[in-house]
Amino acid sequence: MIMMTTRRDAQGGFALVFTMGAVALITAVSLGGYVLASQTLHESVKGMELNQSYQLASAGLEQELSFFSLDRIDQYPKTVTRDGGTYVARVVPVAGSTGVYELSVVGTVGDKSEEVLTRFQYLNLWDMNISGGAESSIGVRNGFNGNSTIIGSLYVNGDMEWGSNSDMYGGPVFIKDGEWTAKGSAGVGTSTNRVDAYGPVPTGGNYYTNLKGSAPDLTIPTISSANMAQYEADADVVYPGDLTLGTPFGTPGTDPIAVDGAGVLWIRDGAVIYVKGTVTFATNISGYKGAGTIVSEDGFIVQGEIRPLNGLTETLYGNALPKMDAGNCLGLMSPGDLTSTKDSDWVVAAVFLNGNYNVPNNAHNSFRGSMIVNSINIQTTGTLLCNQPGLGDIVPNGMPGLSGFTARGDWVRR
Repeated sequence: MIMMTTRRDAQGGFALVFTMGAVALITAVSLGGYVLASQTLHESVKGMELNQSYQLASAGLEQELSFFSLDRIDQYPKTVTRDGGTYVARVVPVAGSTGVYELSVVGTVGDKSEEVLTRFQYLNLWDMNISGGAESSIGVRNGFNGNSTIIGSLYVNGDMEWGSNSDMYGGPVFIKDGEWTAKGSAGVGTSTNRVDAYGPVPTGGNYYTNLKGSAPDLTIPTISSANMAQYEADADVVYPGDLTLGTPFGTPGTDPIAVDGAGVLWIRDGAVIYVKGTVTFATNISGYKGAGTIVSEDGFIVQGEIRPLNGLTETLYGNALPKMDAGNCLGLMSPGDLTSTKDSDWVVAAVFLNGNYNVPNNAHNSFRGSMIVNSINIQTTGTLLCNQPGLGDIVPNGMPGLSGFTARGDWVRR
């Protein structure tokens, strides 16, 4: 509040006028300064609110990406109040794509709003093949040297070398902390069906990729001794040492595990088999029926063929592929390795290892399903590595429950 005191002076008319004029001038300057300061403060507040809105939208985008899953998509659009404002998040599928979504977040503080948005790829980890250990790699030890094929999503925590006369389709491909090099006439995608890539990509006439951004960190959970003890305690049957599956035993469909005279492995639906040693699938094993999990303390040796005998196949990119379903899906879990020595046959399963998936150079078999392992060591040519989209919805009882995997491209502010 401004207080003014008036002094009367009979002889000071001019002085009074001058004084009043000076007061008027000072008042005008003061009022002008007040208006300018008020406008500057107003603009400062608005600028602060605009910046806060942007910060709120950015924080909301990170929050929503961190906790997104397909079973939460019905929650959108959603409104969240935090940090002195609100943000509204919306997620919509991107037309013409599989597993790609657009997330937009509008942050509002006061009467100012800012929007940020990004496109991201969401994958269930069981829908991927993952070579995720420290310094893992694919192909750098003569693997995939020629006439091999990769179909579907792949994550490599390390280097990848793609050999001559080999092809890669589908994607996406994630290369973390490594290089991706292609040799000879190796191909990645086609001009009309490019492969989404996160991380470094090869260059050249045969490599058709869409670079989406950098590959996110991914750490394979460690199977602890406490985990194994719990599996043993909860298993339907426990074998005290090594187990070789080959000679007929048990009653198919009734016992937790059995092998019939035709070399078919039977797993009772939902059964968990615990083996305190190495599990060997002998040469006469021709496939499996049922949906269950085998947990091995010391890993697996595959000499026969592990594929579902349900009669289901599908053709992708010219390749006829076996296909698991909810009633015929085998889970294999171990802190150790899986080594497949059978020539020209399939391993079709959901595989979770803290060790490696090994195929020596005298074997040329192929894999369908999901392997989440320390390293994919395929030392041979003429092989096929293919995931099965939707496997995450049918993995058998006993396999680890894994969170989704979100990879985003660059985000924009608008």
